[in-house]
Amino acid sequence: MYYILNSNEKITGVLRNDGKSCPFYDDHHENAIAESSGSDNGKLAKIWSETLSLSVPYGYDETDLLERGTQILFKDSNDLYKLFTIYEVTDEINGETHRKSIDAFNSCIWKMSNTQIDSKNFSSANSINVFSYIFERSGWTLDGFNEFYSGGVKSYEVAEGKAQAALDEALKEFDVEVVAYAVINDGNIIAKHVQLLERLGEDTGERFEYRHNIKGASRKETQTDFYTKLYIKGANKADGTQQTITSVNKV
Repeated sequence: MYYILNSNEKITGVLRNDGKSCPFYDDHHENAIAESSGSDNGKLAKIWSETLSLSVPYGYDETDLLERGTQILFKDSNDLYKLFTIYEVTDEINGETHRKSIDAFNSCIWKMSNTQIDSKNFSSANSINVFSYIFERSGWTLDGFNEFYSGGVKSYEVAEGKAQAALDEALKEFDVEVVAYAVINDGNIIAKHVQLLERLGEDTGERFEYRHNIKGASRKETQTDFYTKLYIKGANKADGTQQTITSVNKV
């Protein structure tokens, strides 16, 4: 079951396959976890990526509510309410079938990738201070967490730019992962939390084999960047040097 929220983060629609509500199908929730790599001094890859996709038929009021920027809420397998923001909507017509398909990012990732932060240097790096600064303008509340770095004095610089890029760097540097979840009460979101963990997922030691009735499996390695850096080049000045943003604005 999926909940549709309005701009005030109040539940205004439900997707449910009960024969009475707007149905959904082809839903897919993907949450990347850290994975060992042969590079970067053996540190785990820490790019945070959590996505949701699903499709609904036309002919329901709820279908019209699913537009870019709309948020969707659902309870995952860990009983946490996950919040997603739709970034892409696709209309598909195949014969007599007309459906709408949506793709969404975790709403915290969406917010962080659209939040700009200033650079800040920490002469004695502390994960609590660093992560608190990165999430400062996000609107999400950090749960209490233990200090994840205990190697003594260590300088660390948060680079100017998107908060999501700074977060990915900090997750790798302090060797932690992140979970974002919402708290709801009486049809409204009353809090949005972020929790830092040493590891997501669990290694059970079990293995699967194709011969034991498995129908399919896939493994994908990806690198996703949520920011773009522009290098601006201007015409030459009278002295032959090149114009820059700084020289043009005289700051």
